[in-house]
Amino acid sequence: MKNLYIHIPFCRSKCDYCAFYSETGCTEELKHAYIKRIGDELHKYDCSQIETVYIGGGTPTLLTVEQLEKLFDILHDRIAFNQLKECSIESNPETLDADKIALLHDCGVSRLSMGVQSFSENHRRTLGRRTSQTAIENALEITAANPFKHFNIDLIYGIPFQTPEDFRADLKRVKEAGCDHFSAYNLTIEEQTALAGEAIELDEDIACMMYEAAGSAFPFKRYEISNYALNDEAQCRHNKNVWSGETLLGIGAAASSFDGIDRWTQQYDIEAFLNGDEPEYDIIDAELRRMEIFAVNLRTVRGWQRAEWEKKFPFSWNLMLQKVENIAKLYDDCFVIERDVIRLNDKGLQFWNEIASELL
Repeated sequence: MKNLYIHIPFCRSKCDYCAFYSETGCTEELKHAYIKRIGDELHKYDCSQIETVYIGGGTPTLLTVEQLEKLFDILHDRIAFNQLKECSIESNPETLDADKIALLHDCGVSRLSMGVQSFSENHRRTLGRRTSQTAIENALEITAANPFKHFNIDLIYGIPFQTPEDFRADLKRVKEAGCDHFSAYNLTIEEQTALAGEAIELDEDIACMMYEAAGSAFPFKRYEISNYALNDEAQCRHNKNVWSGETLLGIGAAASSFDGIDRWTQQYDIEAFLNGDEPEYDIIDAELRRMEIFAVNLRTVRGWQRAEWEKKFPFSWNLMLQKVENIAKLYDDCFVIERDVIRLNDKGLQFWNEIASELL
């Protein structure tokens, strides 16, 4: 496995828009047991080829300094951090302080991702995002004083009553924060979230204007539908690897793994992870898996280059060209199709969901 994902499912509270697996109100004893279980799982695998580590959640930085130190002791025991190309961790502003930032630096974290979602308290309230303006400002101040090699801020747009001007103000704050990367996600109402139970109407036209604003937020450049970086080095290497179908080892409740052929996902249950219950396997035929990998990487601005594709699937480029050319007839002016390149243009990226469905 080349890429490692660790899922930390603990949160102080559940945001109203969030469909990711997380739990609130967990005891410290449970968190300690969970971290120990991560170590037990890692010892089952050969981690010598790991190139990227991504610690997500949930809220990984909800863990105490002592718990984070224990987690990184486990990771350092199994992984050669001096050979890593990237180590990322997600955070929320209200869980960051100077001691945690110092520890993350000492443990080899090269990329901090902070979930701000919006710099407007009113819009955060609409999202059920329970963090204060003071917590955001404090976290940004600490991070600026102790900068990471790479720093990402997460934003959400298309929030009810949010205007394009509001979102452009968020983009301005991102630039002022000194980060070299931001992610901007169009709000969707997911089933079984608190927002799904409310009568909320989303304005797709206004959301489209915000998507365009993100794409023109110089000096950042879009490199994937929802991700923007100052340069190639600032792009999230872990995510790029996963999008292009590289192998992935996922450890923790709800974490997914991919060995190049089959995909499996741990149960969405902390106790099931602690008990070592069997994951759910996604075993499909080789052609469908190939199409899945092709579709996912079309989310990137770069798309597929012939040499990269045929390194994974030799002698299949011309077949992909034929299939894409047929789909392109249904989606006018959405593709860039050349002899050695297949990608979506700006318009096509906005129709990725529909195009991916056609591919699959």
